[in-house]
Amino acid sequence: MARPKSTNPKKHRLELRLNDDELSDIDYIAKSLNVSRSEAILDAVQYRSQEIYSATLLREGTAVNQETKG
Repeated sequence: MARPKSTNPKKHRLELRLNDDELSDIDYIAKSLNVSRSEAILDAVQYRSQEIYSATLLREGTAVNQETKG
């Protein structure tokens, strides 16, 4: 019996070059969260994405508020 097909397959690979400290940080995070290295990296990317998205909305919201005051 084969595994079911994913609805969102991971088709892309990414290779990183890291120094010892960077790899150690990733390993520490992964072990602390009890996840794989890949999951730890993907979680960090998602977190930073949300951070940037939120900051962008805040800036745009501030610009809109200033336009309506003027």
